[in-house]
Amino acid sequence: MAFQAETGYAPNGGATCFVTRPETSKKPHGLYSDGPGVSFSFDPFCSNPDDPRWRRFAEEYNRFAIADLGARVSPIQT
Repeated sequence: MAFQAETGYAPNGGATCFVTRPETSKKPHGLYSDGPGVSFSFDPFCSNPDDPRWRRFAEEYNRFAIADLGARVSPIQT
């Protein structure tokens, strides 16, 4: 919302997912996530990935999620 207030741009929407994680030994990418539990992800999306405003939003959103909120990147997600 702060990004939209500053730039006038907002993503087209977002997907919210809650995924139950099995134990690490049962996952091919166990290195990138914790053991049993629930993972939450929020993935904003845009219909034009070449839009410079989307690219700026995605960069700032990821920086905020990782640096400020302590999120961990999952290279197997979009």
